[in-house]
Amino acid sequence: MQDQVIIPKTPMSKLQSDKLVECIKLGFNPSIKQWIVILSTLHVKVAIQCVSEVDTLDQKCLIPVIKRRHQHLFREVIMKIKTIPDETINVLMTVNAFYLYVCLQAGLNPNTVLKNKELPLDYACRKSKRSHIPVLLNNSRTIVSINTCRFIIRNQCRFTSKAIQACQNICISYILEVLIINDSNALNIVMEKLEKKFKENAIWVEMTHMLRCPISLEYSTDLVKTPSNHFFDRVCLLTWVRAHANNPMTRETLHVSDLQGRNEFLPELIDELQLKIKQLLLSKNT
Repeated sequence: MQDQVIIPKTPMSKLQSDKLVECIKLGFNPSIKQWIVILSTLHVKVAIQCVSEVDTLDQKCLIPVIKRRHQHLFREVIMKIKTIPDETINVLMTVNAFYLYVCLQAGLNPNTVLKNKELPLDYACRKSKRSHIPVLLNNSRTIVSINTCRFIIRNQCRFTSKAIQACQNICISYILEVLIINDSNALNIVMEKLEKKFKENAIWVEMTHMLRCPISLEYSTDLVKTPSNHFFDRVCLLTWVRAHANNPMTRETLHVSDLQGRNEFLPELIDELQLKIKQLLLSKNT
């Protein structure tokens, strides 16, 4: 039977398609080259019927079906492949992120080095592949380097917090980075991760007092400043002032018009925090 079945590279008639499916059902085992023709050129319905009749497929069948970019056929094929080849990552970074997601779920290592010697996440960031970045970040095995994390922060991506959470070596300068882009959630993650390292240091305590809202007791980047030089989360303090018309720290009369917005004091705050970070690092090393 192996010698009698010819799979043309041109479109097949329904009769030929039905005969091919029937032959596979009866035990015909196409060669890898024949499978590539089936998956790459035959009608999708025929290809799916052929795949459904076998228990396993060679891993070399995966890249052709990814390149075809038909999600249903791809799902059928990947269920029949035992191991995802490492080199598949190079193709996956050039197509819809759906294919990367499925392959990662099937066991592909998200840290497989690409042909250009980059890690997939580093490549996705450099090429601004915004659909691939969250797929990689949502995989618990993905390595997030300091530089890649900083890149994501500076580009104000919607997955900044995810990148910081996944980064193993948090840099203290991230405090300034997330303060500049005004991301309170990211700041809370940064401070929580750094707390273990610096919590016994008096300078660190001063920094936490500057960035933690006395009302919500959460770290905030969306700050306002009172005439008494206290920093509060903007929404929390506006709510308080409208209800009580005073400063919750001093009980002095306070109006919304008395408050300084973050754009007015941010450069000064950044400078002060930079100085404290330098002092903190020096004290840590002595």
